[in-house]
Amino acid sequence: MPPGKELQTQAAAQNAARALEQAGLPAQVLRTPRALQEQGCGYCVRAPAEPETIRQLLTAERIAFRRLYRRGADGAWQEAEP
Repeated sequence: MPPGKELQTQAAAQNAARALEQAGLPAQVLRTPRALQEQGCGYCVRAPAEPETIRQLLTAERIAFRRLYRRGADGAWQEAEP
């Protein structure tokens, strides 16, 4: 499963998705899964790339994000290490 990244607002998620798509990565804006929510509702972006690639692209574009996740072989979400 592609990594996801958590953002606070829908606009931030849309900006992140746009930046990833401009870099050639298809991206999808979704509601953050309940199991990953810490502060109420949030949005995430799913993209088929390694977390470090996503981190570098978003950092270069100065798009803030909370965390990066990837889905493990068992289907559980795990936070990607920085």
